[in-house]
Amino acid sequence: MSGGRITEVDDSFHPPVDDDPYWTETCFFCFDQPDRDLSLVVYPLFRPNQGVCSLAVHLWDASGIAPWEIRYSRFLWHLPMPTTDLTRLRLEGLRLTAVQPLRRYHLEYVDGDRLRLDLECDALREPVGSTTQMRGGAAGGHYDQALRVRGEVVLGGDRIAVDTFGHRDRSWYHRPDNRPRPSASVSFGAAWNGDHFLAVRPGALLGMTAPTRPPSGYLVLNGRAQALIDVARRVTSRIGGRPDKLELELADDAGRTLRLHGTARNCLAFHTSPPVFAWFSQTRWTGTGSDCTSGDCTSGDCTGGDFIGQDQEAFGMDQIARFIAGDPSATPA
Repeated sequence: MSGGRITEVDDSFHPPVDDDPYWTETCFFCFDQPDRDLSLVVYPLFRPNQGVCSLAVHLWDASGIAPWEIRYSRFLWHLPMPTTDLTRLRLEGLRLTAVQPLRRYHLEYVDGDRLRLDLECDALREPVGSTTQMRGGAAGGHYDQALRVRGEVVLGGDRIAVDTFGHRDRSWYHRPDNRPRPSASVSFGAAWNGDHFLAVRPGALLGMTAPTRPPSGYLVLNGRAQALIDVARRVTSRIGGRPDKLELELADDAGRTLRLHGTARNCLAFHTSPPVFAWFSQTRWTGTGSDCTSGDCTSGDCTGGDFIGQDQEAFGMDQIARFIAGDPSATPA
């Protein structure tokens, strides 16, 4: 990032700012296909000062939650750092190509006869920078970007056409594994008419009445994008600890509001890195509010205020253990 502005250079690897072994770079892609309640995560993580990286690929639907229950799960740690740049990444069956930096990506993945991915990922808008998931004063950068995802998944003998929405997340900063990580929630959704939103709420869990840092994100309605100035997130019901029903209230800097009711259609229990556990839930969002004209995201026929996307609820590992043990002070918001 140059002067806080995201440029095409930010699609490439960033030189570490020091020799800290926990200097980290990530490159996250996901999609949510509503007709099968099917979701995908592709998540490489790089530690250049250690000369190692990892790769997580998870594909799940409503039939399973834990990695050993879902349709496909592969998590590889301590891989050698790739010799190619991130714009043409080649890593353990993954081929990621920045066809047009900051705009279009081709994602391929092959694991024998178990899983094949061939996906075109087109940005819905320019990426949006944020520091809400970074510790104060940390050198580095972070940005998010909404995607339209088309292509094919071949899962065993099951050939699945993909035409839906997704998300990508890029970060590079100090990210230590040997200390607790703060909790946060990330919620996003998109509609067939182009409306979409991203809401990041740091410190939003564990019963906190207010975030420890300001929220970030954006709201795109009727083709007009505005930054969020307030995010309220509530989980109104849970099943086995994971979110089932949710509410979001978004307010942007143009005075627009969007109220969303979410229903989780699936869930992945994702131990994303040593200090972090997360619930990743495909979520159908129904919205009402000023200028909300979004459509039914189960087809191309826009008939209501519906979005398809995800809710990601991340805990520090010490916090999720307290929550599962029934500690009332660790009850998520």
